[in-house]
Amino acid sequence: AITFNEVTKHGWGGDVTLDSRTGNIHQAAGSTIDLSAQYNQAGTLRAVALDAAGGIVDLQGTLLGSSSGYYDAGGTLMPYLAGSVQIQAQRLGSSGALDQQFADLNSRLNVGQVFGARSFQLKQGNLTIGNGLKAGNISVSVDNGSLRVTGLVDASGERVGSMNLERKHGLSMDGSAVLDGHGSKPRGDSYGNTIDSPNRASVGPRARDRPR
Repeated sequence: AITFNEVTKHGWGGDVTLDSRTGNIHQAAGSTIDLSAQYNQAGTLRAVALDAAGGIVDLQGTLLGSSSGYYDAGGTLMPYLAGSVQIQAQRLGSSGALDQQFADLNSRLNVGQVFGARSFQLKQGNLTIGNGLKAGNISVSVDNGSLRVTGLVDASGERVGSMNLERKHGLSMDGSAVLDGHGSKPRGDSYGNTIDSPNRASVGPRARDRPR
């Protein structure tokens, strides 16, 4: 926060970009990436490792992405966005099952309150999503595998959420699967009238004919 002439202005969370052209990205278990902010929008972590010779993104450390405070969104007070992650990788780790790696990473993101957006583009493997995937904007792309949902994919909050699930080889949803994008706080204009578009959640599971 910066105070100038008795006015305090809070800065937004910083952005972090990790880009490995031919290798891997590893975050050690004892390290911390802090995207959080107070009374402003938190930042974004982008990690890209797509080369077939490497392509591992393995984030084992602490990831912080909380935010606090509200802003005037044209007539309705809405919370500042929490932190976001964007991951593009061949794989999420060098050992272990993809399902467990994905669940463990989302568990760490939940602890760090990285609830703004989560985007995963995975080039290899089949993925089963259980509970624990939570953010206002969710995107999961499995470029060369299948995608199965068995638990809660949670994009709900004070503002409505959006989610997009993409896969090349089949999408299945168990009877226990839930896709939730509802908002708990209606958006209105300065006259108190409801604004349709910001109150409409988006859920889009779909297939792709070819990998990106």
